[in-house]
Amino acid sequence: MRTLGVVLGFMITAGISLAAATFTVEMQGDPSRFVPADLTVNVGDTVTWVNRDLNPHSTISDVGGWDSDLLFEDDTFSWTFNQVGEFPYYDLYAGVNGIIRVQGAANMPPAVGIMSPTNGATFAAPATFTITATASDTDGSVTNVEFFVGATVLSNRTTQPYTVMASSLPSGHYALTARAVDNLGLASTSGPVTVNIVIPAELRLNPPVLTAQEVRITFTTTPDVTYVLEASINPDGGWVPISTNLASGPLTTVTNSMSNAVQRFFRAWLK
Repeated sequence: MRTLGVVLGFMITAGISLAAATFTVEMQGDPSRFVPADLTVNVGDTVTWVNRDLNPHSTISDVGGWDSDLLFEDDTFSWTFNQVGEFPYYDLYAGVNGIIRVQGAANMPPAVGIMSPTNGATFAAPATFTITATASDTDGSVTNVEFFVGATVLSNRTTQPYTVMASSLPSGHYALTARAVDNLGLASTSGPVTVNIVIPAELRLNPPVLTAQEVRITFTTTPDVTYVLEASINPDGGWVPISTNLASGPLTTVTNSMSNAVQRFFRAWLK
């Protein structure tokens, strides 16, 4: 904690998964054929055969697995493919053939995002703050998360929580990003979070204003920087926070009720 203000004392009272798909193969006549006769799908996908002919047709696997029996006009038959491979089939009635080629589902990139700080956050220079990211992978696992300040690698984390500390950043505007890598080497980068590091105005406490039931303390602030105001009956210790404010202008005023007639000291510091 940095105490950057003077102490005053006086007498007062105070986060995809890839969804399975369904494909259609039509059984057509004149001439009899499957359309398409050669179809490639992913593991977990379903193929539905539809008879578009006046004559009956069937779909029967050459390697075992499915047998639709006869399908009459507009009848359908569906089969879900749960393993990789090539599956030829035929139509017993028409004597035509087709093939379903099943491939492994494409690897999906991990999801990653920075949760803290929030976009547009402002800190006093030199700034030290925590960066926290979340990362997940729907079809595998996350092996590591890298943190960047601009193009510079800040740190790398291989286990949760994905949290690092940015230390002593000078004044300026910084883009924070996180890059997650999955177990197959596919990577994705979060959207940038911009933080502003500012040189704060000199922190000064003005003389408190005492009324019958309250005291008002005004101190100089820098907009969008967080300040903490504390009170104590002893300037050497026992400080208790009475207000935490995100400053909106060059001056911040805090009103504190009076509870008893004792000497009270106040101090303010940048959070």
